[in-house]
Amino acid sequence: MSKKAKHGLDDVIVKLFQPLYRLGQPHVDGLAHVDLDRPALFVANHTALGVLDIPFFYIALRENTGVRLRGLAHKLGFKSPVTRALLHSLGAVEGTRENCHELMKTGEHILVFPGGGREVSKTKDQKYQLLWQERIGFVKMAASHGYPIIPLASVGAEECYDIRLDRNDLLKTPIGSWIKRVADRFDHVIKFDEIPPLLVTGWGGTILPRPERFYFKFMPPIETKHVSPDDEIGCQKIKAETKLALEAGIADLLSFRESDPLRNPLAAKLRALK
Repeated sequence: MSKKAKHGLDDVIVKLFQPLYRLGQPHVDGLAHVDLDRPALFVANHTALGVLDIPFFYIALRENTGVRLRGLAHKLGFKSPVTRALLHSLGAVEGTRENCHELMKTGEHILVFPGGGREVSKTKDQKYQLLWQERIGFVKMAASHGYPIIPLASVGAEECYDIRLDRNDLLKTPIGSWIKRVADRFDHVIKFDEIPPLLVTGWGGTILPRPERFYFKFMPPIETKHVSPDDEIGCQKIKAETKLALEAGIADLLSFRESDPLRNPLAAKLRALK
């Protein structure tokens, strides 16, 4: 997709979500860490269900800095026409090393979620946990191109829905073990631990997301220029540093939210209309 075409599409996304952005008044911190003259790899935590908060920190970054993110998305996101259209409109591409390499060659600012589908498909007891397993590919790509890593913490979307039924509940049913065996056999399609929540409820017990204020924090950049992509130990250290920074950002936002008088401005406005 050309830059011109991609920018035309993300203009549509901005116009579509901007009213909700204005109404919800997301809290954004740490924008001073974004260097406009140097492209970076933004490493974020995936929230449950994965997509609610993305347009909002996309808009926050674009409106305040002019940076247009190019996301690396899970291949399953391109299977559905709806999610494929949304991902394309945000300038996202399938998260392969080849695609990442091409984006970095042209100096794009890139967004990646190391937790991938596993982190989107959280169970009830995994709220705001980073589920990265052994993945260090994002560090190797950053090191290959001398990209700094900017951890991006996101809080708020996990409260928009309550998970009522997840894969752990499925395992407790008479057919649970059979489903797991089938999933393990066809794990090239979807892994069992990437099965999304089976039942979620939002506002008033409906499928509508509960109105919540979103909180974003950009952490100080982590340099990768001193590490070779072939240095496994060095890459693991940068991954650990990135994970600790992101966890600290999430903790800071959760703490800030506790005393935030504007935590739920959308709900307050809706109550005022009644």
